[in-house]
Amino acid sequence: MKLVAATLLAVAGARRIVESERLKHNFTDVDYEWHGTGSPFEAWAESQETPDCPARIRRSMCGNNDYRGMVVFVHGFSACSEQVESVSEVLARNCVDVLAPTMPGHGRAPVWCGNGGDSCDVACANGMGWTHLDLPTHRSTYDTFARDVHRTVTQELNYRAGVTGKPASQLEVSLIGLSFGAPVALDLALMGGSRHYARMMLVNPYLALGDETIDQAKMDCENARRPAEECEREAVMAWLTPAGLAPDSAVAGYLGDSTGEVVRSLFSNLAKLSDAVGESYQGRVENAEGTIGGLMQAEREWGAVCNQIWTEGRGGFCKFRNKHYLSTHSFGMHAVVDAQQWGAWSWGLPKTQIMTTERDGKTRNGLSYDLAQHLHSVDPDKVSMCMHKFQQGVNRADAGQYWNDANSMPHANLKGTRAGGRWWEPHLFDNVKQFTLGERASINEPPRSQKDRNVCEEVRLESGAEERPEVLEVVDVGVAPSRSSELWPGLVFNALGLAR
Repeated sequence: MKLVAATLLAVAGARRIVESERLKHNFTDVDYEWHGTGSPFEAWAESQETPDCPARIRRSMCGNNDYRGMVVFVHGFSACSEQVESVSEVLARNCVDVLAPTMPGHGRAPVWCGNGGDSCDVACANGMGWTHLDLPTHRSTYDTFARDVHRTVTQELNYRAGVTGKPASQLEVSLIGLSFGAPVALDLALMGGSRHYARMMLVNPYLALGDETIDQAKMDCENARRPAEECEREAVMAWLTPAGLAPDSAVAGYLGDSTGEVVRSLFSNLAKLSDAVGESYQGRVENAEGTIGGLMQAEREWGAVCNQIWTEGRGGFCKFRNKHYLSTHSFGMHAVVDAQQWGAWSWGLPKTQIMTTERDGKTRNGLSYDLAQHLHSVDPDKVSMCMHKFQQGVNRADAGQYWNDANSMPHANLKGTRAGGRWWEPHLFDNVKQFTLGERASINEPPRSQKDRNVCEEVRLESGAEERPEVLEVVDVGVAPSRSSELWPGLVFNALGLAR
């Protein structure tokens, strides 16, 4: 019976994927009509279950004659719309509305979990935690969210055109995606193309896992001069072992695969796993039976984010379960694959800037590079990628130096709750403003012999650049899946007995 259940789950997962891809461009003019009164975006925001951090909108500070359009800002995983506050004012002063939706399940404040933490899905050491009843465990929820945002943004543009008296054809919409907001912004661009979106800025993209554990384990292994494939496998286990999977288990062996492309296989297979069974773990799960149940229900905590929540008032959450994490991983993987399919950009590619930081590691940045290089092949004049490198002289084998903000640009550097005055803010925010408002076609800066963390150095994307030493030093090439078939769950889970 359990084997049959696994089969049905896998088939249903594959069917959902096919249906989702079929709907990607399936919008009509009727979908963009607005029959309510007032702002469509404001009405949509009020309908969302995000009571403690609802979607935000900051209107243009200019007169109607100078109104230029809108910027849509998509926050990162575990955060909420407040992340937009770091850049919203400077953009609004330049005559655009700034819209910042909050993702499903992300807009709730922590609560007291009671004795033993029984009233929460995840509890922290201080007795506070989250129920996470609405936090997605399957990518389909993020698919629906992205479709709703795309439709609402287009309705809002038409509404604002009427309010300001400016023709909609003279207004522009730009996208900013931060961390996990990057694949969501990419998905919006796939739905609308350049017909709807003029520009797309992806900042520190989280396209898979987003866990530096993999890169740290690989670097430690390579520093010990051990074989590359052995280091990749060790990196995979650095991610799987905390979830309770033994290195010699059938599931660990399958997830890591044995093809030599270990990390790419891990990324693809974890997406398949989430697509096939993630929906079954939505909400509270009292008894997580079997190996897969243990993997999905394993807890993860981001200590640095917890500190920001408890001491700085940051919105969102800092503790969750693998089932939540893997749904974002799957969504990111599918967005990357969708962007590489034939006809994906038949409506035109928005002008695109990908901004990364070397501290994110070669694996995460490798995914961004694979995506950027493909988009560059679609339209070389519209796609740029840059990277903030480590400060000159940093010993990256020293964890204390590696993670020190004084030595490198941190991940998710556009944060709305941190105090101002950080070294990178004026330059970074000016770059964001100039690209997003169309003042510069690219924010790439020429490489320097003396590395400066504040400089976003150009990363070459032309064909053959992936073989250059300066590229291979900072990215792992070829870690991103490129074919939709690589993410089909199929029936392979039956052979592993995943329902047991």
